[in-house]
Amino acid sequence: MKLTDVGGDDGAGLLFRCDEVKYSKKTGSLAFSRSLFVWGPPGDADVVVNVPIADIKSQLVSPATASKVQLQIVLHDGSNQKFHFAQANKEAALGDRDQCKELLQQVIQQARAASTPTPGATPAATAAAATQAAAAAAAAAAVKGNEVPLEVQKRIFLLYRNPELNRLHSELVGADLISDDDFWCTRQHLLDSVRVTQKSGADAMAGGAAGADGRASPAMASVDGARVRLEMVG
Repeated sequence: MKLTDVGGDDGAGLLFRCDEVKYSKKTGSLAFSRSLFVWGPPGDADVVVNVPIADIKSQLVSPATASKVQLQIVLHDGSNQKFHFAQANKEAALGDRDQCKELLQQVIQQARAASTPTPGATPAATAAAATQAAAAAAAAAAVKGNEVPLEVQKRIFLLYRNPELNRLHSELVGADLISDDDFWCTRQHLLDSVRVTQKSGADAMAGGAAGADGRASPAMASVDGARVRLEMVG
């Protein structure tokens, strides 16, 4: 992903961008839209930091008297990313950093407000609806004679297995705060943990396990026309 993928070719989708920001001692551009916070090196290279706004819990800034003008974002999982506004003029750096902080705080608050559950809807019901929607899209592709991409089958498998991930997917993707691809691009390690194994002979004859509604379990997938099983590594 490049900066133009976040803000469009004309940058109209970006709410903020600063081109003199250091990350891991390298200078590049820090930018964010309503859905993504990114940092990338100069030129047309891919971004190095790519964080959904909804994953940001809080932000910290260095005191005005500090030698470096810094901003740190803290994520809900406890990790953090630190950025140094490195303009030669410290007053300009402080101005850009403070503008970034104020705008980012507004975007974070808007994302939280938009993800507030609908009154009367339980988290379990919301998560179930999101999974059902993903499964329905996959089924629709199959009806049309198109094999559902393995990547999509893995996503559905993970949503069924992980209620918390399912809930977050519903709050972010279901509310159109971010796209499904943006949601999964920061969770590639989860997709990589899903292993494809060949079915046993007994499974092949039975056609795979079925759920309570009689449909095939998400643990079963189709690859090049062959039925296989999805399992978590470890």
